[in-house]
Amino acid sequence: NHNINFRHGPVMIMEGCGSEPYHMHRNANELIWVVEGEAGITFNNNEYILNTKDDLILIVDADFHKVRKISGELRYLSFYIDLPYFQKYIKDILNVGLYVNPGYKPPEQEPHLKKMRSLLVDIFQEYREDDSSRHLIDMTNQLLRLIRDHFNFLGTTSIDYQDQHTFNRMFGVYDFAYRHYTQRVSLSDLAEHLHVSQAYLSRSIKQTTGFSFTDILNYVRCEEASRLLLETDKNITTITYDCGFSDPKYFHQYFMKFFHAS
Repeated sequence: NHNINFRHGPVMIMEGCGSEPYHMHRNANELIWVVEGEAGITFNNNEYILNTKDDLILIVDADFHKVRKISGELRYLSFYIDLPYFQKYIKDILNVGLYVNPGYKPPEQEPHLKKMRSLLVDIFQEYREDDSSRHLIDMTNQLLRLIRDHFNFLGTTSIDYQDQHTFNRMFGVYDFAYRHYTQRVSLSDLAEHLHVSQAYLSRSIKQTTGFSFTDILNYVRCEEASRLLLETDKNITTITYDCGFSDPKYFHQYFMKFFHAS
């Protein structure tokens, strides 16, 4: 566990060429870009192979991960981003399940991946000239908006963030899930909190994300449970109840669904 020192600004870039043992950065999201060779990136009990074709993966803050060098020549760039800094520009950035993962890459993401690579080149070049410039922050803001809009956990259907009503409603859903995942809450509690009918809210969440509120809530619970499993010596039963599940069997069911591990 080592935090990134954002002394000069909210972005830091480091170059790697070898294996790295299990570690995490509690204060940073890390976007790894393999520019030469091949490496295995392991997190959530899965190893993902990165090379110059499948070259990008996002590690969110506090996710334990490691790098395994596969090819003789390996070069990758790690873009560390101080996500809380950018919350003043992107209100919901802390409460959206972000992912960039070669294990799930539908065809409609290809043009957005191309745009992401172009932005990363520009960010890297600007960082080398001035690691605290306004232009660097603006480009990173563009990068995060691209990831939020097209690489979020809640399905491939992008949320229309230009629609203020949709934005406010979905932000309320995410925020409620992250604030209350340890409690026995339901769709009716969320509907009352947002002052809308339960039927309307259920239909709206499903149409926008492809998931139910129960799925969203239990994903947040499983995400926190995975961290407790790695960071503490608590047993599974204790973690199950600490994260809001009513029974260990439901925890196992959803953990397998989301992380494909038992």
